[in-house]
Amino acid sequence: MPAGFTSMARYHKNQFGEVTVVGQVLAPSAFTDNQVIATLPEGFRPQSNFGSVPATLSGPFAPSCLSVNTSGEIAIRAAGNTSATYVYISFTFVAS
Repeated sequence: MPAGFTSMARYHKNQFGEVTVVGQVLAPSAFTDNQVIATLPEGFRPQSNFGSVPATLSGPFAPSCLSVNTSGEIAIRAAGNTSATYVYISFTFVAS
């Protein structure tokens, strides 16, 4: 997680190899577009890059999306909401 960020997000992998990530991340200042907000450890990363994961930004609440890549980086697409400091996330994928 980048310096200054606070996470109340959790992740786990079930017996089928599906990883679920859920919770919220607080940034020390407003998010920037394509900013990495967390990195998943090896064994909990997706088989291929994917994007357009729905997310909700705060301040004011607004829809957004995340992208997750095979190196485990979770990035937020915050374009158009320059004051948001919280993001609420919930998604599931099959680990590599």
